[in-house]
Amino acid sequence: MIKTSESFSPFTSAEKRARALIQQMSGTGKTASRLSAGFERLDQAVNGIRGINILGGQPKAGKSCFFMQVSTEMARRKIPVIYYDFETAARRSTRGPFAGLSRLAEEEVRLQSWTRAASERLDKAFADFKEMLQYYRVVTDRKLSRTS
Repeated sequence: MIKTSESFSPFTSAEKRARALIQQMSGTGKTASRLSAGFERLDQAVNGIRGINILGGQPKAGKSCFFMQVSTEMARRKIPVIYYDFETAARRSTRGPFAGLSRLAEEEVRLQSWTRAASERLDKAFADFKEMLQYYRVVTDRKLSRTS
């Protein structure tokens, strides 16, 4: 049974990535793909997301929050994302995206005494979040987590 089962990962294998890179460099493959971040102005500024993307700026400018939104949006569209955050705990790196999907503030999510509309948004957000987690990984303290 083990010999006939197949493993699944939304991330491509290292061997497949290496072959694609060699093809690109030799001119026989496609050019480097550019993915939409889901944020029109960012896509225009950097001509699409590809490879590893690093954002720099002044402290407290909102870099982590913005790229958490970008990574969540890409994962929601089934694009595999690894989000590196060495300043924040893994739980916080998933609470923000969940609150964003529900369109409720984190404090409202914690209340647990929701209106009917808020409860419906939370139910939908939970289903979307569960699906998104297949494509979203958080690295904190140099460890890869499944953010579960």
